[in-house]
This record gives sequence, C-alpha cells and structure tokens, in this order.
Amino acid sequence: MNKSFPSIVVTGATGTGKSSLAISLAEKLSRVNKNSEIISADAVQVYKQFDIGSGKLPESDLAKVKHHLISVLEPQEKYSAGKFGKDARDLIKQINNEDKYPIVVGGTALYVNSIFSTLLDDSWHVLDGESFLTRAYLDKNPKDLAYQNIRRLLEIIDSESHERIEPSDLFRIHRAVKLALASGTKNSLIRKMNIPSEEDYPTLIFILERDRDNLYDLIDKRVIQMMDFGWFEEVTNLIKNHGETLPALGSIGYKTLLRGNPQRFQADILYAKDLINEVQRDTRRFAKRQITWWRHQPDKLGWVNILEVENEIFSSSVNSAGKSFNKDSQNFLLKGNSEQLSDLLFDLSSCFFENYKQSHTDDVRSIKNRLNINSGTYYCRLLITD
Repeated sequence: MNKSFPSIVVTGATGTGKSSLAISLAEKLSRVNKNSEIISADAVQVYKQFDIGSGKLPESDLAKVKHHLISVLEPQEKYSAGKFGKDARDLIKQINNEDKYPIVVGGTALYVNSIFSTLLDDSWHVLDGESFLTRAYLDKNPKDLAYQNIRRLLEIIDSESHERIEPSDLFRIHRAVKLALASGTKNSLIRKMNIPSEEDYPTLIFILERDRDNLYDLIDKRVIQMMDFGWFEEVTNLIKNHGETLPALGSIGYKTLLRGNPQRFQADILYAKDLINEVQRDTRRFAKRQITWWRHQPDKLGWVNILEVENEIFSSSVNSAGKSFNKDSQNFLLKGNSEQLSDLLFDLSSCFFENYKQSHTDDVRSIKNRLNINSGTYYCRLLITD
C-alpha cells in the first residue's frame, strides 16, 4: 500500500505571474490553518547570483512563505531535470509529513514533468562507464572545442537534438554530444523517457495563460525593468568572477547579454536599444514555445483536465467558479481576472489537499476510483484576463 504525497503546481509561460499567485495561494491557505511551503521549479533561479534576469522575487516577498530550491547552487555547479525531480519529490514528502501543503511553482517544463516521472539524471552515464573518446575529448571546456565540428557531430549522432538546441547554445550542444557518446543513447530519446515513479505523487496543476498580445507586452516591459535594475551589470559580474561557461549563462536573455559590450551599452543609446530589443524578442519566442508545450504535453502524458470529467472532489468548486469565470467548454479552460483566479486556486487546492490528507491510509487505487479517473495528475488551464 503506497502512501500518497499530494502537491499543487502553478506553471505556465514566463510573465504570467506564477510566483506572486503561488504566494497569494499559500497565504490564503495559511489563514485557514493550512500552512504551505513553495518549491521553485526554475532552472535559473536555483543558482546564486542569477537574481535579476531569472526574475527572483525580492527577499521581502520570499520571506512571506518558506521557499525551497532558490539560490541553493553555486554559479558553476551543474544541475538537471533528473536531479530536480529527486530533490522535489524529497521535499514534497517532507512537507507532507510535516502536515503542510507543498506548492511547486515555475515554468521549466522538464523540471515540472520530472516530479511525476523518474528521469535519468545527467550523471548516470558517468557511473555506467565513460567512453575513451569522452574522457579524451569532450571533457574539455566547450570553448576549447572547434564549434563547427561539435555542431556537425551532434547533427550526425542526434539530429533531433541538433534541430532543437539553438546554434548559439554551446553548453547544451556539448552536453548532448557527451551524453550520446558516453551512453550510447541519444539525448533526445532520454528526454522522452518517462519512467513512472514507484511512489504516488497526486498533483493538481494550474497552467496559467494570457492573451498573446497582453503577454508579449508584459514581457517587453519586464525586460526593460530588469535592465533598469542592473541585469547587464549582473551578467558582467558573473563573467568577471566565474568566466563565460556557467550553465545558466546559456538561458534566455543571459546568453544575449553575454555577447554584449557593457561599455558600449552605457555609451550608445541605439546599441542599447537594439540589445534590449533582442532580449525581448528572444523572451517572446521562448514564451511561445512554453505555451505550445503546455497546450500539447498534458494529453501526451495522460494528465486529466478537471473540466472534462465528473468527480466528487472538483465538481462543486468548478461549478461555483463557472458563475464568475467564463467557462470555455470548447477549449476546456476557465477565463477570469487575477482576483477570481486566486480565489479559484484556493478553493480547488483546498478540496484537493483535504481529499488526500484524509486518505493517507487509503489504497491509492480506491482514491482514484472516487475521483472517477485513472490518472494521479490533474490539470486546469486558466486564462488571466487582466
């Protein structure tokens, strides 16, 4: 008989307001004696000194609710979806065992997915025996390798990763080639391997969305605000103190500023404008990819949209929400403003947690039978209208 460790996930594209909404949800839960802790699922916020460009909240906001996996790694350390999945599951168990409520928040899709599936950790191939070629060649600094050669090598051994990874992202190109040669398995194939976890992690996922034009406008304003707060100076200091090959310097925005000239940025208005425009464009494109991923991934993974099924846990909250939300039955999503959304998350989260908290001794299968569904992962798409 497996014990269940329920959690709430708040995710979606960059700029949709995930972090502030998660804090609001945690504060509402605490007011009814349901203390919560937040687990960050962000591949950049996990690093120290990557503060402005990663969109970390101010310390005053982070202090409102206990947060995990923010600023816990040194800039030069490596991290992976597999490692995050293990860390997140350990924290979900710990928080549940303390009779609290875990809320996972972040937009790194592979990190979120790894909570429910045991992804292969990036270090596994080292333990299983590295090839001579890997030790002799690929363990060098990526910048020491001939760029065209390693790109061509990736195209030959893993064409799908070659298409997916941006040409400028030398760190991930290097990593994909190293993994393929050392393990004999394509990185693109490993990304698709979902090995179900032996323990039960029932999860309710809220996927936040905004109107495309509204989201892009918010992204553009957010980039300008980050630059005003000193994002370029943050990148300059990271390079000065740690070099140019830090894993997180390959992330959106950082890799563009990595190529920039800080002196010219300060002295040349047109150059600064062009650089900011490039960061804005790249961030919008990244958000578009995130939107596409979250539109299609739930069905591929067998997650269940709570608007598509009848069950005793969600039906009353969804029906109540339908009075204030615009229920889009065709696309199975709810539309509403931020205040309505916050109230809905509280209602649905409370119902979800109460069911599992009261069912610790129940067999997982019987819980799912009461839910009238076969999956332990449920989701709801929510379109924010303000």
